Amino acid sequence: VAPQPASASLVRDGMAAFAANRVGESIALYDKMIEANPASKPYLWQRGLSLYYADRFADGAEQFAADVAVNPNDTEEQIWHLLCLARQQGGSLEAARKSALKVGTDRR
Repeated sequence: VAPQPASASLVRDGMAAFAANRVGESIALYDKMIEANPASKPYLWQRGLSLYYADRFADGAEQFAADVAVNPNDTEEQIWHLLCLARQQGGSLEAARKSALKVGTDRR
C-alpha cells in the first residue's frame, strides 16, 4: 500500500511525536491515518511501538500481528508482538512464547 502524500506526512508526524516522547500524540496521528485509509493499518508498525510504550500491550500485540499477517517474514514485528504478550502476562516470556507468531526468514 503506497501511502498518499497526506498519509506519509501523518506517519512522519507520528514518528516525530514518538521521538519527542509524545507517545499519545503519535498514536492519535496513526489512528487518524487509519481513519482516512483503513487499509494502511497493517503497515503501521510504528503505531505498535507507540502502543507498547503507552502500556497498551493488547493493542500493540494486535498491531504487530496485523503487520506480520501482511509481511510474514518480519522477525522484528514478531519480537515486538512477543514482548507485548509477555507484558500482558506479567512479564513472562515463557508464557508468551506459547502464543508467539511464526515467521519465515527475514532477509535483511
